[in-house]
This record gives sequence, C-alpha cells and structure tokens, in this order.
Amino acid sequence: MLLPDVALIDERMPQMSGRELAGVPRGNPALTGMTLVALSGFNQDADVQKSKSAGFDCI
Repeated sequence: MLLPDVALIDERMPQMSGRELAGVPRGNPALTGMTLVALSGFNQDADVQKSKSAGFDCI
C-alpha cells in the first residue's frame, strides 16, 4: 500500500481544525514517519507552539 510521506494541512478549516486533524496520522502507527506541515496565517510564538504541540513538524 502506498502511504504519503508529507501532508500539507490548513490550520483553519470549517469542520475540524488542522490541529485536530494532525492527531489522526499521529495516532496511526502506519503513518508515524509522515511529515506534517501546517499552513497558517497565524505566526505568533503561542500559535507556533500550539501547532508543534499538536504534532506538526513544520509551520
């Protein structure tokens, strides 16, 4: 099965936040090596820290 290496995730989506979505691949052992990249217009230190805490590798 082909699994993605990278996911680009928008932090602000209508049904689920990008931070919530980041927990999905992080909770799946088959996707532990996937790199998660957060796309966001929020770049305050607190926002970056929250994204990193949610499981994103790059913001």
